Amino acid sequence: MSTATTTFTFPTVTCARDNDLELMLFGLFVGVGDGSTLSFATGLAQCDHQSQPMIEGYVVTPGGGPARVMSDVQPGDTMVASFANHTAKLRNVRTGEVASSHYAKAPTTNLLVGALRGGASDTIPTFTPVPYKQTMLNGQPIGAASPDRLVLKPASKVLVSTSLLNPTGKGFTLTWKANS
Repeated sequence: MSTATTTFTFPTVTCARDNDLELMLFGLFVGVGDGSTLSFATGLAQCDHQSQPMIEGYVVTPGGGPARVMSDVQPGDTMVASFANHTAKLRNVRTGEVASSHYAKAPTTNLLVGALRGGASDTIPTFTPVPYKQTMLNGQPIGAASPDRLVLKPASKVLVSTSLLNPTGKGFTLTWKANS
């Protein structure tokens, strides 16, 4: 993989509980080096023992220094995430703010577009559908790259489902199904 880009709409997020840590990341994730480390260009929704989520843009790369954070992110914001020329970028279309981080190691072919759960809890926050558009890999629609269809699924219960690719091969939607 040499380049990847996607545009997504940040969802409205509701914390499932106020007594645990629930994290959801929406955007692009790329394996670097041997693929065991991920770089992120994402929107982050974090419920840290509270009933209201903290929402921000979040870019981090191995060896790229501290995470780059955008604090003025709101539900409904259009976000553009990209990886190119050893740089991870996230742009908020509404504010024009850009966060970026350079990574030294070449990316692997591992690319995840969508959502990633984090934290010690198996619980995820509730969120509105997240449409992804203009998702490209090496200048081609992601549909031309024969992507695997992934879902967030601890044990046997699906928490987040992924729609089929749209007719252009560049878009899909993530839908919340269950908190845990």
